[in-house]
Amino acid sequence: MRTQERVAGIDVPQKKPAVCAPCSPLWSFTKCCSKTSEKTVGTTTAELKELAHWLLAQEVIQVYMDSTSQYWCPIWNFLECFDF
Repeated sequence: MRTQERVAGIDVPQKKPAVCAPCSPLWSFTKCCSKTSEKTVGTTTAELKELAHWLLAQEVIQVYMDSTSQYWCPIWNFLECFDF
């Protein structure tokens, strides 16, 4: 798998983040990837742990985030523990 195919994109609004993987490094959710690789996630510890395991199962090595305000911080802090 090429490196750019091992990238995930996360759109982080105030409520439920949306994840798409694998994705092009120049991702956008309107052109991202197939519906089977898109996921809406919660922000509890258990839900973020599930997200991390899902990203690992998708063989993702990098995660790009688009965020409103500081809503990305807890997600970034959690995913950093999994070396994304």
